[in-house]
Amino acid sequence: PVNYLYTSGNDLHLSLIPLEHTQASELKKFDDINQLLTEYIKLKFYSEKTKKLKISRSHETEQKISNVKRKLDGINTQLKHCEDSDVLRKSGDIILQNLDSISKGDKKFSYNVTGIDEITIKLKENLSPVENAQNYFDKYKKQKASVNILKSKIINLQKEQKKLEAELNEIKEMNDIKKLIKDEKRSEENKNDETSRFRKFRINDKYEVWVGRDSISNDVLTTRYAAQNDLWFHVRGASGSHTVLKINNSKEHIPKEAILGAASIAAYYSKARNSSNVPVAYCEKKFVKKKKGFKSGTVTMEREKVVFVKPLLPAES
Repeated sequence: PVNYLYTSGNDLHLSLIPLEHTQASELKKFDDINQLLTEYIKLKFYSEKTKKLKISRSHETEQKISNVKRKLDGINTQLKHCEDSDVLRKSGDIILQNLDSISKGDKKFSYNVTGIDEITIKLKENLSPVENAQNYFDKYKKQKASVNILKSKIINLQKEQKKLEAELNEIKEMNDIKKLIKDEKRSEENKNDETSRFRKFRINDKYEVWVGRDSISNDVLTTRYAAQNDLWFHVRGASGSHTVLKINNSKEHIPKEAILGAASIAAYYSKARNSSNVPVAYCEKKFVKKKKGFKSGTVTMEREKVVFVKPLLPAES
């Protein structure tokens, strides 16, 4: 007898005679049955290991896709709410048109429109009619400003979803255990990389911007991963993330475009995100001080400069 090993994808078949009806993509012959069994065990191990890695990677990627879809649903809901902002403007207009019928201290104003049920507008008791109208106009402006920001975020998330779906298809079709193990190792290295807790962006393909996600990562970014000559940003008059523009050469001239780009990112990740013009202070990191007793994320700045920017993320992030 001749020792045959038929392989088809992850399927393995041993035989001591030729098999006529088989879909095997590869056939190996062995003179020694021990060689056959050794090869079979090796390939079986690779096959099972590959299957486990594929299941693990697929599950991880599917979870990421699910998270992105959940974020998209939330942002689309916000966008729909913001696109209904004309209701706020109309409420302000109606208040101005009925100043004689509204007094300071009123909690609401109801009016009838021909063919429409009675409509009620909520009022703030401590504001005058004109101030209530202005309050609605201010809300209208903020919501209108949020529309472009939300649309930009949706585009970025859709790109991320498309990338993850392509990655999932590649994983499902992959049969190379070496590549799977290499990708798995790289994934583990990224998990162990402390800088992975920061948001990272590119400006002009040259400058990198790192952003903290919470008070603890803000502290870690500022105290451990910001070099003395990196530029440090924080929005003025509101809470927000620590933002660092990484500088490779301390003697190089930093273009204004890079500074404004980093400032826009800092404004985006702050409580002033919905404003159209936000003051952002910046200075070299060596002038950022964290005094003893300060709570996480709290620092002081010296020799800062201020720029006014629109909260915005880079087109590609």
